[in-house]
Amino acid sequence: MCFNPKVAKLADVAAKDISKAVLKKLAKVAPNEAKAVPFFCKQNNKFADGKEGPLFICGKIKKLKGEYKKLKTADEFSGLVYIKMDAKGIPTTVFMPCLGKLGDKDSVLKKAMKTLFTNAWANYEIGKSIDENAELAAETAADALADDVEVAEDAPNSEAAPAAETKAEDTKADPKAAAPAGKMDKLKSDVEALEALLESMKGNSDASKHGEMDAQFKSLVGDIQKKK
Repeated sequence: MCFNPKVAKLADVAAKDISKAVLKKLAKVAPNEAKAVPFFCKQNNKFADGKEGPLFICGKIKKLKGEYKKLKTADEFSGLVYIKMDAKGIPTTVFMPCLGKLGDKDSVLKKAMKTLFTNAWANYEIGKSIDENAELAAETAADALADDVEVAEDAPNSEAAPAAETKAEDTKADPKAAAPAGKMDKLKSDVEALEALLESMKGNSDASKHGEMDAQFKSLVGDIQKKK
């Protein structure tokens, strides 16, 4: 939830420092694997102000590596991360893990992503694992990043997806147009995520990912059915 965190240690991160705009900033500086930056994610972090919840930091985090590299439980993971956009402008966060096991816990990570970010930015996938040499190279590259990246903030409680606006004539033709905008945006996002997952399943030859993909498929279908 922090891009280029200014703190000296993880225990100094406060809940008030969180921002749902982090992935928008990440999408600007890391739009593909070649530009992936270091990240650390913990699903049950204790913040400096006493609150608890998921933590996600990325960018210039080398100074914190001495702490998080020791955390190798199922509650956290670290490595490299980037944001890919599909043809419709729907973002997916791609994690390339190096340390930790949180990436193996799909249901836990999915819940953390929805807590950390708006539904429109909660899509993710686990990419290839990386070694520490690749992580070190990305850390060096991240040092050249600007201290902050300007992005437009969403309106409070907004879950608008970064896709093209719906045309007026399309709204008239849609029998579901009277439904709440936020609900329809989420349904659209889930359907597009399902389509992307199906494409990935078709091309997947890694047997170890069958179970993970099947769980994602069932979860997305369940969410879509609830919103009909």
